Amino acid sequence: MEVSMIPLMMRSNPSISCIKFVMVLLFLTLSCTNAAIAVAVSGLSGLESGAQKWWRGWEHQGEPLLASDQINVTAIPGHTVTLPCRVSNLRDKTVSWIRTRDLTVLAVDLITVSTDNRIRVVHHEGTEDWLLEIRKVVPEDGGRYECQVNTHPKISTKVNLHVLQNLDLPSIHDIPVADTGIPPKQSELLEQVSMKMQGRHYQEVSPGATIHLICKATGRGIGSIHVVRPPSHNLISWTVDDVPVKALWSKDKVEVQESWREDYVESIMTLHSVQPEDSGTFSCLGPRDELDKVIVSIPGLGGGRQHIQHGKMAAATGPSRSSSAASDRNHRQTTFTYLTQALLLYLHLMLYTLIS
Repeated sequence: MEVSMIPLMMRSNPSISCIKFVMVLLFLTLSCTNAAIAVAVSGLSGLESGAQKWWRGWEHQGEPLLASDQINVTAIPGHTVTLPCRVSNLRDKTVSWIRTRDLTVLAVDLITVSTDNRIRVVHHEGTEDWLLEIRKVVPEDGGRYECQVNTHPKISTKVNLHVLQNLDLPSIHDIPVADTGIPPKQSELLEQVSMKMQGRHYQEVSPGATIHLICKATGRGIGSIHVVRPPSHNLISWTVDDVPVKALWSKDKVEVQESWREDYVESIMTLHSVQPEDSGTFSCLGPRDELDKVIVSIPGLGGGRQHIQHGKMAAATGPSRSSSAASDRNHRQTTFTYLTQALLLYLHLMLYTLIS
């Protein structure tokens, strides 16, 4: 029977006509809705919900950015001092080191201009740090240095170097090593460093609790690095699923504190009011890329023991939080699509039966 005959049927049998009319409306509505849902779902599928993609996207956008405007560095005579400079999104720009007191250019890019053979620039490919290293430092080396980037206008980090006049050990040990920014692999003072996370390498925590993860970096001479930097640049850095914790959570959520002695540095990371989505592989990274890991699981959606494989850490072989979330999302999307198509087919058959 043609669709044009529907009005005639509606007049001959009001009950059936009403049902048919409702079925036609449902069919048309669901057809349009299905198309809209398909567009919406396809758009959502392009949004990576993991923190890793957010971090990777952020760090590759914008103009060159310096981590600090001004840094104070205290050095011990006769030792090697490293003046830090961290530049994000450098791209095609150039980093130069200037000694302010006599406006002497010390280095441009990786080329050392200074005739002083104690001075060199240290930069490793893939890092954002351009360090000015001064070996066998003397009190006369003290003063202001600038790490400049040739943007328009020029941007720079001012580094104030203070060299102690004597080796009064009590005064040296009063200088905090917390907030140091000496990057991995870039300090000759650290020949052998080991990282050790205290406690078990798998921890299950109740939702809403506060967790404290303690990591210790041990090595000869590690306590002789004395660089005072903003709190965002510690000697030991923390990540969860390879994302910096301070980029993922606010200051109210996560805290990092460091203490030190001559041969070790201890870092305590505190995470407040943990939720199931905070589960993951937590890593503490120290000098020379040494690290240790612990898996934290908060039961609930996204929590549990899915991070463990045969009693070992699954960081290397198991899915990350972002890939697991994407897999779950794709599964739900596929299931929803199948159910929608089945419902449309059923309504189409019912409509065809009633009309014919």
